[in-house]
Amino acid sequence: MSNHRVAFAFALLASCAGEDTGLPPPGQSTGGAAGAAAAGAPALTDGGAVADGGPVAGSGGTVATPPSGVEAPDAGDAASAVAPCLEFTEPVAVAALDLAELDQLSGLVASRTQPGVLFGHEDSTGAPIVYGLDASGRALLALTLDGAPNTDWEDIAVGPGPDGASQLFIGDIGDNPVRTGGTPRAEIQVLRLPEPRLAAGDAFAERTLAAVDVLRFTYPEGVHEAETLLVHPQTGDLFIVTRSTTGDSRVYRAPASTPVDTPTVLEEVARVAFDPSGQGALATAGDISPSGDRVLLRTYTTVYLWPVAAGAPLEAAFEREPRVFPWAIEPQGEALTFTADGRAWLAAGEQSPTIYRADGTCP
Repeated sequence: MSNHRVAFAFALLASCAGEDTGLPPPGQSTGGAAGAAAAGAPALTDGGAVADGGPVAGSGGTVATPPSGVEAPDAGDAASAVAPCLEFTEPVAVAALDLAELDQLSGLVASRTQPGVLFGHEDSTGAPIVYGLDASGRALLALTLDGAPNTDWEDIAVGPGPDGASQLFIGDIGDNPVRTGGTPRAEIQVLRLPEPRLAAGDAFAERTLAAVDVLRFTYPEGVHEAETLLVHPQTGDLFIVTRSTTGDSRVYRAPASTPVDTPTVLEEVARVAFDPSGQGALATAGDISPSGDRVLLRTYTTVYLWPVAAGAPLEAAFEREPRVFPWAIEPQGEALTFTADGRAWLAAGEQSPTIYRADGTCP
């Protein structure tokens, strides 16, 4: 499968300095289709077909022209009848984490089956613990994954497991030595476990899970640093987005049928070129909407939103122009998720206890 490369050419983003970027503030349109969605709170659909197939290495792509707005769906797109919502308000603070242990929140995802429940984890603590939270940021659960690896957990996602039931996927995919020097990892891994059952009103509890599935991966060439894990809500396929100081991110795919505890070579399926200046180059998190019609990626300074045409592979979205939301409020923004109804997104960062929310403004 050919790779696709999308180049983002835009004015230099001001991180926290207040510099004029020439870009619209969050919530203002840069053009494109509007669809149906409004604000909502976390609720994920169980199930989804599991795709077969094995990973193979891809080839390079071409550079697209700089984006000027969101591309409207093609006339022949099946998705054009109901366009996904691409317009969102400026994010506002909606929750504060109440657990001192969550002072380095690196991954956050909203449950799609349990209204008002979020799951998150720390960055590089070595302790394999998943936290359950309610919509206000109050801790409901600390789940220790007994014996599970935690070399460098960087992101968390939800999606269908082999039996179609909702699972959590934890991306143990960080590899700082790629950037800082030292010995890079020989392989990365994704942990898969049944989504814990919680309710927003539960008292805080500590539990232990004795076993999880470990999916082991290598890149088709060299090594990469990565902090973004996506799981397709229908196919169950996994996507890992690398990060680079040059802004050149690669998108790799693994099929839902990936065998447990078996070295598997990822397939490169797309490339995304972020603003190469400073922290705007570094991809740190992402998510796919519950219906699979949009994909989010973020850097430390910006959130990007792509529409996904119905019936098209996820990677084809990166051929289109994204909706761009400058966003550099968190000291170190490394978490991003759609709400369960897909009508809002939540963002959070390390070194800050605050969760922010941006609501869809489409009718």
